Amino acid sequence: EKDNTGLVENTSKADDGIDACFFEIFVDNEWKQLAIMSDKNNKFWCREVVNLKDYAGKTVSFRWRYVAHAYMQASGVCLDMINIQETADVKASFNVSKWDAGKVNYNKFVTSRKPLTVINEGLKSLKVSKVEFGTENFSSTLAANTVIEPKKASQFAITFSAKATASVVEDVMKVTFDNGAVIELPVVGEALANDIAYYDFENEEPGTLNPKDFTTVDVDKKPTTAMTSLDYPMRGVPFAFSVQQDKDWNNVFEPVSGEKVLVAIAPGDESEANDWIISKQMKATSNSRFTFYGRNWNSVNSILPETPHSVEVLVSTTDTQLSSFEVAMSKVQMPYYGGKYEYF
Repeated sequence: EKDNTGLVENTSKADDGIDACFFEIFVDNEWKQLAIMSDKNNKFWCREVVNLKDYAGKTVSFRWRYVAHAYMQASGVCLDMINIQETADVKASFNVSKWDAGKVNYNKFVTSRKPLTVINEGLKSLKVSKVEFGTENFSSTLAANTVIEPKKASQFAITFSAKATASVVEDVMKVTFDNGAVIELPVVGEALANDIAYYDFENEEPGTLNPKDFTTVDVDKKPTTAMTSLDYPMRGVPFAFSVQQDKDWNNVFEPVSGEKVLVAIAPGDESEANDWIISKQMKATSNSRFTFYGRNWNSVNSILPETPHSVEVLVSTTDTQLSSFEVAMSKVQMPYYGGKYEYF
């Protein structure tokens, strides 16, 4: 698995008795070990850095030597992005190239969910002197006096506060170290106006049936199809809609934003589903509009895809009893996924 944090280290000190990969240098007519990767519990790529200053001026060669002692338990080894370059005393980077807060409701805030880190790629320790943004909308937990040792990383979070801005805010996170070095991370967020209600379900727990401001109604009350080879909350359980996260579904959702979506699943007996999700009551105006993104489970590349599922939009001006709703958008088939969601 890819380490998105920059925090995972290769802690191998010796062969664990299952398999191992030795990194070696040929110098002065002999091979010498520089590093070893041998950890049956590690499932992440690890960034290994080796300082070659002890061999300055000499002609050298490198090799990786793999051995396996217990074939059935061995996990093998992978190598990638091999780089021989000049060392630097001071070098730092972020583990991402940009942070996008997405859309945030009026006077609300959102904090980064995926790990954000500053990685020390240099030979000397780094001490954060100050962290700055150009606007008051952004802030960070990365604090002054934070010390990052060589080959280490420091994790932090960024918060975007919409306040009453009502516009797209582009900014830069500027980190200055006590030696004068500076690194910058572009950040952006869209602060919505006070007459917009936006829901992306990112703050809901996976498997949630009634996300904030919504109620779900499972009319058919039949067990849902247990999707093959997937392990997700509420698998096979009767429900109308539930919040699901992309990683629990082998990343097939590819959400329009964030990592979570609302999912409805047909009954396991292949009968017709009747599932509702009902919003809280809101005050409508002559200029009000309701929009959402949707897609079918199958994609345009699916083999023998199922008949597309359908959706309709209804509105009630009295109460939330199902019989009180009137059709506002007639039933339409959700499209097969072909790289983008349909916009309704």
